[in-house]
Amino acid sequence: MIYPLLITFFYLIVPEGQTPSPPIAGHWTIVDDKGRETSVVEITESNGEYTATVVKLLPEATLLRCEACPGETKGKALEGMAIFWGLKPYKDHYDYGKILDPESGKVYDLKVSRQGDLLEVRGYIGTPLFGRSQYWPRAADISTE
Repeated sequence: MIYPLLITFFYLIVPEGQTPSPPIAGHWTIVDDKGRETSVVEITESNGEYTATVVKLLPEATLLRCEACPGETKGKALEGMAIFWGLKPYKDHYDYGKILDPESGKVYDLKVSRQGDLLEVRGYIGTPLFGRSQYWPRAADISTE
């Protein structure tokens, strides 16, 4: 008699047909809060976690080094630097990552959602309600010349 109740309970708490997170690996253009395209990042996956590394600074980049960054990253060139890490698939988006703001040197919690060829990259403190988003389009050209 208890088994049908357990089976019913299991089906109620486990979502059926949960939408997987759309892939985000590849090259994306960072568009800052002022609408300037500043750099291209490469998002890679390793052991189920995603990292974004700056692979090219664009002409509108105003920051070339991370002078405000803490520790060993202080004063390092942005090109080649990881700006987010630890991001994991969660339901239909990515969560539980950290993102570096090179202007302030502060690290924030990170949530990323993909809509077609656009990423919503949301840095926040504590809860996504208290944060800000940037929208990064897929990079059209990643040549380094």
